[in-house]
Amino acid sequence: SGRFSSIWQRDLGTIDAKLSSGKPVIVGLNAGQYGTHFIVLKSGSSGNYIMNDPWYGPDLAFSSHYSTGQIFQYGYLN
Repeated sequence: SGRFSSIWQRDLGTIDAKLSSGKPVIVGLNAGQYGTHFIVLKSGSSGNYIMNDPWYGPDLAFSSHYSTGQIFQYGYLN
């Protein structure tokens, strides 16, 4: 079991590296009038991610509902 790291920035390079190593990444999103929202990125790179989303469901294209510009935070297990 690892330690959870949470980073308050948008760093697609690190997100992509974690996903390519097989680790899911929790992402905080600015959701406009709804405030903030968190999803889990499962795979992909450069904004072309597959996510599990508590609002919309599992195994969806990230870009079908969000953009990388909405990311304000990400976290992963070390």
